[in-house]
Amino acid sequence: MPSLTKKKIEEVFTGGKAEIDTIRRYLYHDEEQIPVYDDKMLFELLFLRCAQVGSDWTSTFKKRQHFRAAFSEFVAKTVANLTDKQMMSISSEYGIEISRVQGVVDNSNQILNVRKLKSRVHS
Repeated sequence: MPSLTKKKIEEVFTGGKAEIDTIRRYLYHDEEQIPVYDDKMLFELLFLRCAQVGSDWTSTFKKRQHFRAAFSEFVAKTVANLTDKQMMSISSEYGIEISRVQGVVDNSNQILNVRKLKSRVHS
């Protein structure tokens, strides 16, 4: 079977006819087996791994667009600057536990710290 594109898999979800085997195949072959070097994508994948705890990949993956909207498309600098009020708003608007929202903000700050260290090493 040819690889599914991200657009194709999202069409499967938006049509509401997602087959679990198709989703698992996509996640395993197309999402999990490709090295990622983009910081934004790494931040998103870190979040998805954390969000998946206590759930299953299929459910988590179905909420991916929802999470992107909640966390500014996973732009670390934007997320790191969220105020307590904004975090509470995200929690109530998107139905995400406040502790998870705070965890995402903490992770974004750590990503920014790693970027600083990385730039010092390469300069």
